[in-house]
Amino acid sequence: MSKQLSQCTNMDGVTEVRQQTNRLLFRLRDSRQMSDTWHEQTGTRNPMRLVTGRSAMDDAVSCTETMLRDIDALLLEMSQELDLATISEETPSTDAQDGHASIESLRPTTSFSH
Repeated sequence: MSKQLSQCTNMDGVTEVRQQTNRLLFRLRDSRQMSDTWHEQTGTRNPMRLVTGRSAMDDAVSCTETMLRDIDALLLEMSQELDLATISEETPSTDAQDGHASIESLRPTTSFSH
């Protein structure tokens, strides 16, 4: 049970990092738009975009989007591990005769009706 609590705490931390990263992404997108608008209004061009085809803000947005995808993958993995840990803690006891759980004990306990 303490392992589950530890995983939940870690998952909460990762979720908080994801929220912070998402807020950062919105700020970066806004800043990129403000920069593009400024260049339009002043009749100038972003030197980095002129040379490379991408501005530093474009790169920052792209990098942050990649971070969010990585965090989402981590959260999914952590969630699956937590589910597996929960399942293993709830595994029915084995039959004394053969060391295997009975089929009846593995059946779902809930039913769904339409």
